[in-house]
This record gives sequence, structure tokens and C-alpha cells, in this order.
Amino acid sequence: LRAPFGAVGSTLISLLVMVSALGAVNGLVFTGSRIYSAMGHDHAIFARLSHWHPRWRSPVWSIAAQAFISALLVVIVGSPWGRQMLSLPEGRSGFETLLICSAPVFWLFFLLTGLSIFVLRRKDPDLVRPFRVPLYPMTPLVFCLTCAFMLYRSASFAGHLSLIGVLFLMAGIPLYWFSNRSRHVTNLNPVTIPTTATT
Repeated sequence: LRAPFGAVGSTLISLLVMVSALGAVNGLVFTGSRIYSAMGHDHAIFARLSHWHPRWRSPVWSIAAQAFISALLVVIVGSPWGRQMLSLPEGRSGFETLLICSAPVFWLFFLLTGLSIFVLRRKDPDLVRPFRVPLYPMTPLVFCLTCAFMLYRSASFAGHLSLIGVLFLMAGIPLYWFSNRSRHVTNLNPVTIPTTATT
């Protein structure tokens, strides 16, 4: 917008992007932490994440874990020693590198979420659903095709940097396996999520 409207145009679009990004981050923080809390309910080794603070009515350990992992990624990718350890190319900021290497994983899970609609419709055809997808199956099909295209383009653009996101993703496999094994042995005091909690 700098070309047609000058400095005013570039400033306004920058402010719009900032406000939009802050709103998205707010939603991701609150939604993501509640997903981790639900995971703590299902997997014993993550039981601590399911703890909700009685006064604040929020999953405090999940929020703290999410903040720690986010800060760790920023420090590793943004620091000189971290970039050297990961053999990251010069010329890109830490934020840009983090965005590039995490985008393929982001679009992969969006694609899997869309595909789950088709799988669940087939597995549980008679289940009562409070919300029906409009224009099914076209709407989720277009969504899945878009996500598949974005996954391909982001992975192509990221190149070997996408391996960073894949490594973090693969780290979950042994944790999931260990959790499933320990799940049959012991239960680490699961905490019930308050029904009045806002999600």
C-alpha cells in the first residue's frame, strides 16, 4: 500500500496486521492450552497439564508449558549459538526462520483436521451433531485441497528448514508410546475440567 497511498498506507496496513496477529495469538494461546489440558486427561505422563486453577478457571500448567516451549524456540532460532547449532542460513531473522520451519507442520494439522470430518462422518454416521457443515462435502473438500496446496508450497519454500518442525513433531511419537504404556499401569490423579470454564 505504500505505492498508491505513501507512508500513510504502509502504516495503516502494518497496524492492521499487528492487531490481527495479536488477536490470532490470543486465540491460539487460549485454545492451544486447553488442547494440552485435554491431552493431560488422556495421557498419564501429561497429567499435570490437566490441572485447572480453581480461582482463575484456566489450565495454568498448560499455559506455562506453552509459554516455555514458545520462548525456547524463539531463543534457539533467534540466538547466534542456536542458529549455528541448527546450521541455519544467514540473512533471515529468527522470527522469519521460525515461521518458515513451522509452517509445513501448521498446514499439515489443518489438513488432518479437515480430513477428520470425512473420517468421523463415515465412522459415526448416526451421531447427533449440533452443527452440520454447510454444503458438505464441498466445503471441507475445498478446505482440504487448499491446506494440501499450502502444505506443499510451504514445504517447498522451507526446504531443509522444514525438518526442524518435523523433528519437534516426531519427538511426540516416543512420548505418545510411553504414555500409552504407562496408562495401563497407573493413573496420576486426573483433574476434572470445570464445566463453567470458558473455552
